[in-house]
Amino acid sequence: MNLTLQTIKSLPAAHCARGFTERAPRLLQPVWTEIRPLGDAPHLCSGATVWSWEDGDTVFALGWEWVEFRAGVVLLANPMEILSNMKFDVEGDQTLPRNSNIETLNIIVHSLPWLNYLR
Repeated sequence: MNLTLQTIKSLPAAHCARGFTERAPRLLQPVWTEIRPLGDAPHLCSGATVWSWEDGDTVFALGWEWVEFRAGVVLLANPMEILSNMKFDVEGDQTLPRNSNIETLNIIVHSLPWLNYLR
C-alpha cells in the first residue's frame, strides 16, 4: 500500500489491543518520508514521515511532520498533530479518549528509530 501523510486520513480505524505500544517498535516500518529545505533557513530541513504495519487486511499507520530546530536537532513539528488510524482499546468496546490516544501515539513515535531514516 502506498501511504503518505494525506492518505492516513482515509484509512479505516485499526483497533490496537493492550500491549501494542510495547510491540510497536518491532512491528512498524518506515514507508514514506519527505525531506525539504526549511523556508528561510535552507541549511535546515523539515518534512514528514509515515510508518505502518499490516496484519492481514488491517493497516496500522501513523505519520507526523517534523522540523530541524538547529543543525542536528530534529523535533516533531506539533506533537498534538500525529495522524493515525490507530485506536487503542481499553475495555470492551471502549477506546482511549482523543487526548490519551495522542499521548499514546507520542510514546510510540518516540520509541521508533525514525531519526535514523532522515540522514
